[in-house]
Amino acid sequence: MTLSITNGVPTRCLSFTVSSSLGHFRRVDRTATKQTYRIIPRTTVAGITAAIAGWDRDSYYDAFSSENSAISIEVTGGVRTLTQSRHELSTDPDSDMGGGGGTGRKTLRAKFPDGERPRQLRSYEFVVDPAYRIELATTDTSRYKELKQKLEAGLSYYPVSMGKSEYLASIEYHDEKTPEPVLSEEAVDIESAVPSGGANVVPSSEKIYRERVPGYLTADSEGRQTTGFIDYTFTATDSVTLQSSVKGCARIADRTVVFC
Repeated sequence: MTLSITNGVPTRCLSFTVSSSLGHFRRVDRTATKQTYRIIPRTTVAGITAAIAGWDRDSYYDAFSSENSAISIEVTGGVRTLTQSRHELSTDPDSDMGGGGGTGRKTLRAKFPDGERPRQLRSYEFVVDPAYRIELATTDTSRYKELKQKLEAGLSYYPVSMGKSEYLASIEYHDEKTPEPVLSEEAVDIESAVPSGGANVVPSSEKIYRERVPGYLTADSEGRQTTGFIDYTFTATDSVTLQSSVKGCARIADRTVVFC
């Protein structure tokens, strides 16, 4: 069965939850304190799937472009943040790395941070107990099948982490789902985060968060570049109510989500 995306809704998708004790998704608009997004960016979701399936860096960006993919993200864990200061060794390969062993040609030579250099004090902000329910589809059939096989087997090619490598994440697979498009002129309760461009969110007593996160990537001669951002609206524990359905709105079992 061919997978297609019509009006933002895929004909089928893979559903899983990623969770950890701490997470850090560095905000691209901050330079001093390393602040974090509360919601996992779409680009990070693509990176996690690449880690599970074992795809090479920079090889999968087209598969997760806005034209070739659909992803919904529901916050199911914490959004509380905390800040910690840490002393770290620089890993600049041109100035701060020592080495030992062989020559690096015929014999192995290892590189490691110079422990005698002064540590750098950095402040990090973390999300506490983050967890996200992901629905994901790509029209790249071969990549979709590879990811599905790994999820069904409960395997991951690379370790999956929540932003930083030391915060290893757990994956719970919820099987393949068949989204049903939702078209309504009346109010709709959305469990997932809502890409709020053009969406009419009904005011609520629940605290509503809005964050602009990286959405899409491309690779060029200088490395990978962000090509688009997404403005997500979400809450910590409740659904987001819209005045009417929007593009990408779909029903999956007893949940209503918005793909983008």
